[in-house]
Amino acid sequence: MNLGKLISEKRNLVGYSKRKLAKETGLSDTVIGFWERGERKDISLYGAYQLTKILPVSLEELAQAVAEEKDNEIGCKASEKEG
Repeated sequence: MNLGKLISEKRNLVGYSKRKLAKETGLSDTVIGFWERGERKDISLYGAYQLTKILPVSLEELAQAVAEEKDNEIGCKASEKEG
């Protein structure tokens, strides 16, 4: 699962809007929106930690989501070079 989908699903699970999640975590609702839309595919350790304090998600799950996106990105670039 990608980072944005993971954050969005967990946020909806607890019934928070992006704005409420931003307020509770001290993060901006803009960056939360970037993550959820896939416009930002990485996350700082601080941002991840803040999310784990509110959402039912672990640092490991967030890191795995970022790693999977990076792996997919690398795989796509490799395929383009082959083609």
